[in-house]
Amino acid sequence: MKYLRLTSIIRKCNRRAYVCTATYGSVTGGNLNIASATHANVTNGIWNLASGPYSFIGNGCNPPHASGPSLNNQAEGLMSFIGNGMVNCAMGDYSFIGNGTGNAVVTGNSHSTIGGGVGNRISAACGTIAGGGQNRVHTGSIFGAITGGLSNCIGNAAAAADPAIYGFIGGGRNNCIDTGTTGTPATETPYGVIGGGQNNCIMPGAAHSGIFSGCGNIVSGQCSVIFGGSGNNDNGLAYAGIFGCNINNPLNMSANTLHVNCLNAIDTPNSGAGLPAGSIYYLPASTPPPIGAKVLYII
Repeated sequence: MKYLRLTSIIRKCNRRAYVCTATYGSVTGGNLNIASATHANVTNGIWNLASGPYSFIGNGCNPPHASGPSLNNQAEGLMSFIGNGMVNCAMGDYSFIGNGTGNAVVTGNSHSTIGGGVGNRISAACGTIAGGGQNRVHTGSIFGAITGGLSNCIGNAAAAADPAIYGFIGGGRNNCIDTGTTGTPATETPYGVIGGGQNNCIMPGAAHSGIFSGCGNIVSGQCSVIFGGSGNNDNGLAYAGIFGCNINNPLNMSANTLHVNCLNAIDTPNSGAGLPAGSIYYLPASTPPPIGAKVLYII
């Protein structure tokens, strides 16, 4: 994000209102606002700049700086929109920032939306951050979405060539859908989902994987999921499921398997009558098992 001194711009403005207007541009209220592109509009506030064609800024003000006046909200992209707030920057074409402070849609990333919050940043096309603070949708991670929380990220700032496309983080803190470093084979991480929690991570290459919630969980296998708990790690196993605490020993884990600390089979049927193949039911010790049945010991 860039902050510009207005001294040189103001000298070119209408001295009566400190307003710059281009063809069909308009400033309808406020003070020291500038509409410098065709059909650009600023309706109110202080130190706002609408410099993209057909761009719009509704309101907003910038607190005084010791170094002198500086720009507040900046709508630079084609048809970009800023509703209100302070020091927001909509540089992508068709980008939208509803409110908040210090939010940015970076140049070259169109159709992205930030609803509000503080210090959120989108560097990918068609990205969404609904709110929260210091959340990031990094370069190349198109259609990434974060609904809220603090310091969550989709993608990796150093790995633009290996994006986490279509990723989703519901909320929480310090959760990440990572993509490794540029040049590493098979590090794209598409369609990852983190529902919430804290310090959860979907590692590079773990496509179509998810973490529902919990703390300190890691998924690195494709199509694997951690339903909840803490300190769990699928160790790169594909189609693995985990629910519990500190399930992370690869010697006790395998692919295509659900792992839990304890399975309490309450109300297990006493008969297999009417149950489909693969069902679990109790069988009295005195009764011989059906032909082909596998023995399951439940204590």
